[in-house]
Amino acid sequence: MNKLPENLHKKMAVFERMLLTYESLSSVSSVLIALTGPLIAMFILDRFNDTHEVIRLFLLSTAVLISGASILSWFIKWFINKRTMPQLAGIIQKKYTRLGDKLQGAIELAQEENLHIASEELKKAAIMQIAEESEQYDFSAAIEKNKPLKLFTIALILILLI
Repeated sequence: MNKLPENLHKKMAVFERMLLTYESLSSVSSVLIALTGPLIAMFILDRFNDTHEVIRLFLLSTAVLISGASILSWFIKWFINKRTMPQLAGIIQKKYTRLGDKLQGAIELAQEENLHIASEELKKAAIMQIAEESEQYDFSAAIEKNKPLKLFTIALILILLI
């Protein structure tokens, strides 16, 4: 079985860790927003009149459900249905279309044991060429950084309001 070259494997591992970091930040921020938003809403409502128990229960339920959904979604994505190398290459493909296609091909060549469409040397050469080409690309640019940072900023503002 062919393996991905060490430099490409390390680059994909770094990409996966960065993706985990930004998705974790997004999930934590969502939980903080879900918990602080209803508290602020209840505080504002209490300034005008005593908030009815049904409204308080609704706000609490909303906070718990959104927080739970965010945590569950993150857990499923990173532990139950952990992304495979082809899925990571698919994320990269959204930013770098041609490179993503080539990465998908290299990963398939590296993972296929009984692929007899070409010699082992030819497969290794193709994989090495893609690995060398990928060196000039910044995989981290394929990670959406704006959404997690915006969510974190909103969460920080809401926490400061409390």
